[in-house]
Order: sequence, then structure tokens, then C-alpha cells
Amino acid sequence: MRELRARGYMMPGIALGGCGQEQDIQRSREAGFAAHLTKPVTRNGRFHDLRHTFASLLLTAGAPIAYVSE
Repeated sequence: MRELRARGYMMPGIALGGCGQEQDIQRSREAGFAAHLTKPVTRNGRFHDLRHTFASLLLTAGAPIAYVSE
């Protein structure tokens, strides 16, 4: 994200990492990520968190959203 910001790109990003401790989340925010999620992202795990985060970022950006529930 730092590199993208340095190049003038201002889109939101989601950090996806193996650790979700407070210092990991803080480092992601300092790098310019809008959100930090932990792996694994599966249908039975954090998949809902990922969908919710995408929707929140799109709403913040003013993008239209079509949400399909399963």
C-alpha cells in the first residue's frame, strides 16, 4: 500500500495476513490499509468478515453495491 500511495493511487486496500494481533493491525493501518483480516478466509471461517469488509469499503467509496446472500 505504501508503494501504491507513493504512486498516487488512493484506493482502499485490505491487508490479509496470518496474524491478527494489535501490532499487526497497527502496522497495516500505518502502511495505508483500510482494514486488516486474518487467514484463513473460508466459507466456514472469516468469509463473512471479508464480504462485510468489501461492502463497507465500497459504501465508503460511494460505489453501488449488489449484495447476494446465500
